[in-house]
Amino acid sequence: MFEKVLMNPFTYVALALIALSVYGLLSKRLPEKLRNGLYIPLLLGTALLVYMVIRSPSEEPEIELVAGSFTVPAYQSLGIPYVNYMSFPITVDFVATGEWSTSGQYESRTGPEGDTAGKPADNRYRIGGVPAGSLIMQWKDSNAYEYAGKQKTVTLQPKQEILFLINDFKTEKAYSDNNGEVTLHWTCRNCRQR
Repeated sequence: MFEKVLMNPFTYVALALIALSVYGLLSKRLPEKLRNGLYIPLLLGTALLVYMVIRSPSEEPEIELVAGSFTVPAYQSLGIPYVNYMSFPITVDFVATGEWSTSGQYESRTGPEGDTAGKPADNRYRIGGVPAGSLIMQWKDSNAYEYAGKQKTVTLQPKQEILFLINDFKTEKAYSDNNGEVTLHWTCRNCRQR
């Protein structure tokens, strides 16, 4: 609290008024009438200093970011939704962890970045040109797909929804042999709770 008071330039004005008034009052060289007039700046300086201490902003409790997590199973062909329920646009950081596969074979498991060692997915996949088995997202309002991978930052308008799923063939049947899941940890940058 006192650090904030000392950062205020009016503090130095108040201290200067007090110091000069006290010096003048203690000085024997000044006439009595002039010394009596120094009580006014002394009182003003003291009042200003007291006012700033009383009115200084109190320490605000630390505000925590709103965060959470959810899982995205590899077999979920419709995607797992994330919705902005706020009445203002939000920016959310997503970080994905875990392993999954677009086939029943354990050896083919990859992380959310997908099969980066193989060829990129072709146009039979939800998104061509990115790794098969990668985490992707779909903008529900436009049905447009976008690569998410291990990390993605997204700005959502109020009530806007996105879906997260694995990049597999476009048919729902293709998801039936998938296994594993990734966990999406999210942190909203501008949603704060007290």
